[in-house]
Amino acid sequence: MSLALAAELNGFPGPAHVVELGEKLRLTKDQEREATALTEQMKADAQRFGKDAIETERELDRLFRSGPPSEASVTQAVERAALAQASLRASHLNYHLRTVAILTPMQVARYQELRGYVAPASAIPKHRAN
Repeated sequence: MSLALAAELNGFPGPAHVVELGEKLRLTKDQEREATALTEQMKADAQRFGKDAIETERELDRLFRSGPPSEASVTQAVERAALAQASLRASHLNYHLRTVAILTPMQVARYQELRGYVAPASAIPKHRAN
C-alpha cells in the first residue's frame, strides 16, 4: 500500500517528487528551498514513525513467540501496531498538504502530467467543428 496514493491521485504532490521535478515545474528558489526542507522533515518523521511501527510489529511477534497470548493481549498489540502505521501514513499525507500549499495551480497541474496521472494538454486531440 502506498502511503500517499490518495494524495498523489487527487492533486496533492509529494515534496520529494517536487524536488526531483523542480526544473520541469519551474520552481522558484524559495519553492525549491521549501520543498527541500519539507522533504528532509518528512524523511525524519518517516524514520521516527517507521521505527515505532516496526517496534509494535516486533512486540506482536514476541507476544506469540512467548506462548499462547490471550485474545485481549492480541487485540491490544494489533491496535498499537495499527495506530503506529496510521501515524506514519497521516504524517506522510500531511506533507503532501504542506507541499501543495507552496505550489501554484499551474505547477500542480504540470506535476500531475509529469507523474502520468493526467494526459498532457498537448496530447488531447483537437476537435474540428463540422
